[in-house]
Amino acid sequence: MRRVSRAFIAVPDVFSQKTGQQNRLFWLTENDGDFSYVPEHLLAKMVEAVKNIPESKTIVIWCADNAHDQTGLRFVIHLLRDRKQPVNVVNVTELFNATGLHYKEGLNPYFSGLIDREHFQEIVKKNYEGAPLDPNQRKRYESEWLMLSNENHVLRLWKEGSVKGTDESALDEVIIRSVIELEQEQDENGFIKAGSVVARVCDTSHQLVGYSFITNRIWSLVNQGVLEFSGLPRPLYQFSVKLGTRRLS
Repeated sequence: MRRVSRAFIAVPDVFSQKTGQQNRLFWLTENDGDFSYVPEHLLAKMVEAVKNIPESKTIVIWCADNAHDQTGLRFVIHLLRDRKQPVNVVNVTELFNATGLHYKEGLNPYFSGLIDREHFQEIVKKNYEGAPLDPNQRKRYESEWLMLSNENHVLRLWKEGSVKGTDESALDEVIIRSVIELEQEQDENGFIKAGSVVARVCDTSHQLVGYSFITNRIWSLVNQGVLEFSGLPRPLYQFSVKLGTRRLS
């Protein structure tokens, strides 16, 4: 049996230029209580490791249909722009949907964690080497990375097959709708646990957005009077929300 040597490189989510990284770190420090800083030298090592993969090695990038993965895909393709050999990609969303199981199970696997172990193992078994990107597609991803890296959006979403930079309030209506749709979970005072609201936003938006970001938007809506809260600020399990007296403008 031929022995196969594999190495894995995890790509962090600071997908921006120098100034953009600093702005992002400042925003996360101010707004995300769960944020854990990744030292700059570790990011530089990751970039260097990707650039130094020998031409003799097969590169396979795993991703799904969400803004985080797709931004990372474009970032890595940009880093590999001088590579002459093909770059392979495994899109687990596309492969799962190709089985037709999404119709049967009502599942939109917009990130790999939504695919059950059995089906994910089957995807790995059949597609572990991926499929090579068309050269024109590689060029397009390189160009899209340059465009994304020069944008100044706080939030990116996956829409109509593209990564879209958008205003940070883009999911506010989904948050409010989630509060309304969770009416059956109200306590005696009409409040709904914040954790249930955040989970509902993720389930209905089909966007891979951090819980801390959605929580931050909930507090923004509380400050606007669109939502009211009960309990202790910040940790999801310690507070609940309900509709306030104001409407979203």
